[in-house]
Amino acid sequence: MKAMYRNIHRVLKTGGYSVMFDVHPFMRPFSGEAGTLEVVKPYDKTGPIGDVPRYRWRVQDFVNAIVSSGLSLARLEEMYAVDGTFWVDESDDDVKQPSQAELDSYCDWKSNPLAALPQWLAVRSVK
Repeated sequence: MKAMYRNIHRVLKTGGYSVMFDVHPFMRPFSGEAGTLEVVKPYDKTGPIGDVPRYRWRVQDFVNAIVSSGLSLARLEEMYAVDGTFWVDESDDDVKQPSQAELDSYCDWKSNPLAALPQWLAVRSVK
């Protein structure tokens, strides 16, 4: 990640900016199944993960890489899913699609404890 932000710094003109948008790292320790709060790995276990290298970062990894590259952190936003489809794995054709009422309940933290955490992270950095 540090090399990526160094290269972003290298190609940006003064005043240019970069925007990063990803699943919020707070979501990654959990199974991601709506309605459950099951921890499947520690928050500080970062990538590569699995046979196909997928990197998983913490918020501090993003911020520290941006700052150490010479970019300035201009804005950080933590956002919530706008609808319940965030919680549905559409890659499994055998899974019954939830009703609208079920989708609505996925965004209610009382029925889905994970909805109390931000699901998305966006970072704007400036040279």
